[in-house]
Amino acid sequence: YILFGGLALLVINKFINSKNIKIRVLMAALLGYIGSCYISIMYPAWMIPYAFLFVMIFIWLLIKNKDKIKISDLLYLLITIFVCAITFLPLYFSSRDVYDIVLNTVYPGARASYGGGNWKLLFTYISNIFYPYIKIDNPCEYCQFISLFPIPMIMGLYYLYKNKKENKKLDWFLILLLGYSTFLTIWCIFPLPKIISKLTLLTMSTGDRAQLIIGYTNIFLLIYIMSKYEVTKPLKDSSIKKIVLLIISILITFIVLLLSYKTINTMFPNCISSKMNIISLILFIPIFYFIINNKKKTNLILFGLLMFVNIVGSITIHPINKGLNVIYKKPFAKEIQKIVKEDSNSKFLTVDGGVIVQNYVLANGGKSINSTNYVPNLDLWHKLDPKEKYNNIYNRYSHVAVELTDKDTSFELLQMDAIKVNLNYNDICKTDADYLVVTKELEQKDEYYKEY
Repeated sequence: YILFGGLALLVINKFINSKNIKIRVLMAALLGYIGSCYISIMYPAWMIPYAFLFVMIFIWLLIKNKDKIKISDLLYLLITIFVCAITFLPLYFSSRDVYDIVLNTVYPGARASYGGGNWKLLFTYISNIFYPYIKIDNPCEYCQFISLFPIPMIMGLYYLYKNKKENKKLDWFLILLLGYSTFLTIWCIFPLPKIISKLTLLTMSTGDRAQLIIGYTNIFLLIYIMSKYEVTKPLKDSSIKKIVLLIISILITFIVLLLSYKTINTMFPNCISSKMNIISLILFIPIFYFIINNKKKTNLILFGLLMFVNIVGSITIHPINKGLNVIYKKPFAKEIQKIVKEDSNSKFLTVDGGVIVQNYVLANGGKSINSTNYVPNLDLWHKLDPKEKYNNIYNRYSHVAVELTDKDTSFELLQMDAIKVNLNYNDICKTDADYLVVTKELEQKDEYYKEY
């Protein structure tokens, strides 16, 4: 969404500032293609709040370039709509059954959110630097843009007032982005009336997901404020002003660090250590100080500090690897490949293997029955649950864990996107599995299965 939304804004800006008809036609066509790509990702929880952000910036571009825009330019929209239609509609019609199934799932199809969520995630950017080096389950849920929230919003309000007072002008960029980020922040903290969530389509998002867009919006605000309102005159600050700014910076850092620490350590006890907190303080006190100071000279130092935090916190996330041996050359991988070569229709059921193993089977060409279900396998689940007693559990996008049991087959909801099938031994045959993939020794039951 960041890629296609940002690219759309660049294309629109190029269109507005070009008088060449050929370039304008090309930009209009390119915008249509980008639009179809954006829609095709089909994850409303991010698609909608990101779209509102890009629309706000688009409105600002129109206001900024109002003298360059004519009503006749709307004709170019026909090209955009045409290209979007011919690139998206074939994909939609060829996968219409998939779209229909997803829309009718309990999650994410029928999910409706009216605001509220884990808004404290907005402050976890101060701990981002440590995530590659500590054990956190699903760290992407706790990462955040290094947005320095809520400082860009507070500074934006200050400069909006200052600009209106001194220059008698409205800064529409600040008005639009501050308005949107403020609304989205309120929506992420407090449940709002259903009518508001429905009108804004945010019922299809959640506070946990939308908070990420708040961070991204704050980065836009930060860049804009530092480029337009930074102090360029070499004025010398008084000692009192420096001390006040330092105290404010220390207080901000402590508050952000406390919120981040509580958020992360509540879910993962003892994950963030005292040493890590000290490092965060050392790094972010000067970062906040230089941002509030907002001087051209010190902004260069600020840039260096932010680059350091970004590089250290990201360079080891995906270590450089040579080749794909880790996927295809392991003994287990070779066994899967051997079986598939002998019988390409063989089906594998992973028991007690977790998300990684069942998808590893898939990566090696095996037909994995319980790999991640982007679309629920309702035909299979209804075989195991003919009365559809557990329909609300398995009718969803989900990671599927399986455990064998002597009890009746049942389903458990582990989390919104993960289920567990307690599979009775007698029901193994209903899955049409040819092989069981296990990570620990199973109870010997020759009447149901034998060791491969």
